[in-house]
Amino acid sequence: MPVHRYRTHEEADRAKWTEPGDPRLGERLRQVYHMGECLWPLVIPPGVRKFKSLTEAAAWRATWPRAPRHG
Repeated sequence: MPVHRYRTHEEADRAKWTEPGDPRLGERLRQVYHMGECLWPLVIPPGVRKFKSLTEAAAWRATWPRAPRHG
């Protein structure tokens, strides 16, 4: 991602918003999803499950395998 420098806080605050219909919106969304995938790569097992407690659900969730890192 490119690095941008701003002279004021207001200038930086205006730059973070994307207007609806902006052609750069798709690229920005792709970057956000890619960053999330790199930070938390999980392989979620398919299906619906019920648990009696949050502890039981958390224990099952802890067994999810991590996805391999990309490049």
